[in-house]
Amino acid sequence: MRSPRSLLVLLALVGCGPAGALTDPTKEPPPSAARSINDTNLLLVPVADGESLLGREVQKTDDGAYSIAATRKPGCSVRVKETKAVYKVAKKVDLSDVTAVGGGFKALVTASARYGSADKVDIAVENHKLLEVERVEGDCGDIIVNKVFIGSGKRSFERRRDLAGRVDGNFGGVTPSASHASSGALEDTLEWDGDQAYGYTFADAGKNPALRLKMEMPSIIQDGEELAINFETNRKAWLVVFYVDAKGEGAVLWPSAEEPEPVVEEGKKKRLPSPSEKEAGIALVGKVAEPGKAARETLVAYAFENKADFDRVKPVAGATDVDGPGLATDLTLKVGDVPSSRWTRAMSHYVIAPNQ
Repeated sequence: MRSPRSLLVLLALVGCGPAGALTDPTKEPPPSAARSINDTNLLLVPVADGESLLGREVQKTDDGAYSIAATRKPGCSVRVKETKAVYKVAKKVDLSDVTAVGGGFKALVTASARYGSADKVDIAVENHKLLEVERVEGDCGDIIVNKVFIGSGKRSFERRRDLAGRVDGNFGGVTPSASHASSGALEDTLEWDGDQAYGYTFADAGKNPALRLKMEMPSIIQDGEELAINFETNRKAWLVVFYVDAKGEGAVLWPSAEEPEPVVEEGKKKRLPSPSEKEAGIALVGKVAEPGKAARETLVAYAFENKADFDRVKPVAGATDVDGPGLATDLTLKVGDVPSSRWTRAMSHYVIAPNQ
């Protein structure tokens, strides 16, 4: 009989961009101060070389998440148009509405595990110019960055009182962390003076349908309650699944010794733990890190259409005590040369309630 694996329960999906908020900017008039910030995906961390983002592939998932590739695809080049556009903007967005670039996915995983998608990102920027793709040469991918917003400003994470109230209500008065009790408390503030890219828009430049991944889990469980996770894809795909706690520590759930090549068949659901894992006595059980205290974790899943891609990037089966954000970054960088239509990723954060 194997010891149960510890996992927390899904509370809300985490993504990188607002679904439905973006349109093809080439069909719009020059942006105003109001429209620019509303129609733009914001970057978690500003990028000094904003022009280098143009033409890079944008990964788009079913849960509204966006991330940008670490580099352009080999053979991809773009002609850039620069336009002066000076205005000031200020906005609060959900953490689920910011985007990580390449290896910066580590920072997004860390932030989501620590703060959760219910908290806000507060941004105040003075925009100075716009960079746009005027012409694409070569195969740049299916969905690419086609406009970048350049400016200086400040970004902070903000914890909200309503999150603490909701957690108190659900968890019998137990607040996950002391910082959630404050109203509008700003944390992890980042300020930059020089011109850097802080936002972008994208355009559909390819014809290949994207691989899609869905995860199904209960919304809340109690400490010690057993659970299962269902995965579904629109094409046959191999899965890598791991979780990360608020401290950045985690463990690989798939692949495992009993499920070395977890695969989802088109039109069917794949359950974690699998039948072979259940036979081995393995279960997913919600478990708080400290008695009497609610906790956070983040679940990250990657799906690969080609088994060769899966074999090339998969982590050690069942590895424990791993650097979760580091593993997420490693996987993202390894698939940097794989067309975005052949792989996808989903990320969820969740909370477990201690028993009364």
